[in-house]
Amino acid sequence: TIDSISPTSLPGVAGIPISVAGTGFVRSTDLRCRFGVFSPVPATFVSSTQILCTPQGNVPGHVSVSVTNNAADFVDAPVKLHFDAAPSLSGMSPVRGPASGQTKVTISGHGFGTNDSKSDAGLRLFCRFGNLDVVATALNNTAVECYSPQQLAKGSVAVSVVLRFTHSKHK
Repeated sequence: TIDSISPTSLPGVAGIPISVAGTGFVRSTDLRCRFGVFSPVPATFVSSTQILCTPQGNVPGHVSVSVTNNAADFVDAPVKLHFDAAPSLSGMSPVRGPASGQTKVTISGHGFGTNDSKSDAGLRLFCRFGNLDVVATALNNTAVECYSPQQLAKGSVAVSVVLRFTHSKHK
């Protein structure tokens, strides 16, 4: 049986594992998880009461989570997993700063989530300036804040927001 899944919500990026708690999990090559209509994926056995599953694809919205020990008989989780839409950017302020860095930058868009929801999923939010990443703070679902890093050369750099899986917080 499945008692719970954690986290119950993931951002719109692939490759983030979820923890499935329950009873009767068996270490087996047939231990699998299925997310909605996607094909079953191998599960990582932790104990008879916990496994880890990594969705390979996602579509924004809620999907069912099911588990099998024998690659045939699936049991559904009591709650659905929610996939957020992938983050999108719409603006940045200010658009200029000194090459020495340390300019507070606010990036607007959608789908940034909250710091708590990202931390629960083992994610960190970063602002990327050219090829340099700095830690960002989600002010809310539509704005992030970060400080520009020192640049080695003057000129324009591409700016983006990056979600990165950094560690597992599974219990």
